[in-house]
Amino acid sequence: MDWDRYKSDSFYSQVLTYWYDEWNSIAEEVKNGMIGINIVNIRVVLLDIINEYELNQFESDNNRKVYIKLIDTLISKKYISFFREELLIIKEKLERKEKTAVYVISKELSIKISKQSFANILFDELYSILEMKLFQKKYRLRVM
Repeated sequence: MDWDRYKSDSFYSQVLTYWYDEWNSIAEEVKNGMIGINIVNIRVVLLDIINEYELNQFESDNNRKVYIKLIDTLISKKYISFFREELLIIKEKLERKEKTAVYVISKELSIKISKQSFANILFDELYSILEMKLFQKKYRLRVM
């Protein structure tokens, strides 16, 4: 990218070029199949939990443990903060093997989440970082 032509723009900064390069790098890795499996998506996790209950009633203890680990990963994400309490309850119910409760809460949360746009939340966050030209690591981590 030829950044010289944008240097007079008030929005231009080192932060903008950093995020541009970061986005390109991630997009290349996804395109080349290098990442993707490690991306945890709350919608997919909830649908998997619902399917696991409907098809197998959580017969596999290993599957239950995988869902607990995936929920732990989700809980650490900033953009999930709106749903942290529900995820903590699902995790607790999974640990206690309260299958029906996990199923019911997961279905309700899935419906609630279907109305959210996480991309908008993250883009709003990124926009404010770009606008204020914040480059410290703590600000970059808010979007990652």
